[in-house]
Amino acid sequence: MPDPRNRTHDEIRRRGGVGNLNEGIEIPLHGLATRLIAWPGNGFQTESVHVVTHRPGEESDRYTYATGEEAAVCLHGRGEVWLHDRWVAMAAGDLAFWPQGVAHATRNAPGSERDFVLVTQLTPPPFHLYEPAGFYDRAAGAMRFEVIERARRAANPGSLSTAVELRLREGEEDVRAWNLGVETIRTRGALFNIFRGAAIDSLGVSMLLVLWPGHGPRSSGFNFGPIDPGGPGQRHTHPVSDECVVCWDGDHADFELEGQLVRLHRHDVLLAPCGVEHGGGPTEEQGRIWLGGFASPPRLDLLLKSGLYDGERFATPTWSELDVPGWSSPRG
Repeated sequence: MPDPRNRTHDEIRRRGGVGNLNEGIEIPLHGLATRLIAWPGNGFQTESVHVVTHRPGEESDRYTYATGEEAAVCLHGRGEVWLHDRWVAMAAGDLAFWPQGVAHATRNAPGSERDFVLVTQLTPPPFHLYEPAGFYDRAAGAMRFEVIERARRAANPGSLSTAVELRLREGEEDVRAWNLGVETIRTRGALFNIFRGAAIDSLGVSMLLVLWPGHGPRSSGFNFGPIDPGGPGQRHTHPVSDECVVCWDGDHADFELEGQLVRLHRHDVLLAPCGVEHGGGPTEEQGRIWLGGFASPPRLDLLLKSGLYDGERFATPTWSELDVPGWSSPRG
């Protein structure tokens, strides 16, 4: 069976794969160095996930997606995002969300001496972004996989810090999602945080739905939570949703991907396009691991199982923090 860390786009599409936030082709997008993690060039069809690095003093172009949403989790550092027509401060653990048609931009915090690193989700994938690098053929309406494969093999790895900076943050109260109505979030965006959302346990583990239709987003999706030793999550598939699961913290843990055992470490990503079975978690000898998955479109299979969707309407649960025995959300 092919190495899950070195699969072609077709193999990833059919059986999934394992990547890393430090691996993948890097190209300039909107004026910033952007690493392609999950995208149409490696088997994903419903979303793209990128790592965007802002060096000190760097600022993106101002841009808008006419038909797509964007979400950005801050992994490292501090910066600012253009949200609700002003610059809004964000730091590691915060998640900015922009609906379609809303202008946005990002920049490193003024005076910062550190990189500001975002992990972003774009739904649906914006093919035109990959055209200048030669990865998309507009006339043929197709990805240029031979060109992409050559670029993948020549790509230099990144050097992200292994420090865990993720925190529950509550500043910028006027744009925080839990202080806004769904319609405002759906039309203007909001600043979320990965440690606060709608609590569910549909897969046998406690997690938070952070981005989902009940909070406003239409096509973006993000969930976050821990898996403890000996308490693996259920093996499952998402019939119509591609998912990119990031290991945000934890030394290592064993998972199953289409029946193959794979080991995840911090900054690894489990690439699970729709229909690819995945699940599992740390053994008794392994430590707690923190996972957060980007998925699009919203995983209605998960929402139906949780009772948050009845086939016509989404529930409006209270905002919660994770309820993990002996643990509380780190605050910053």
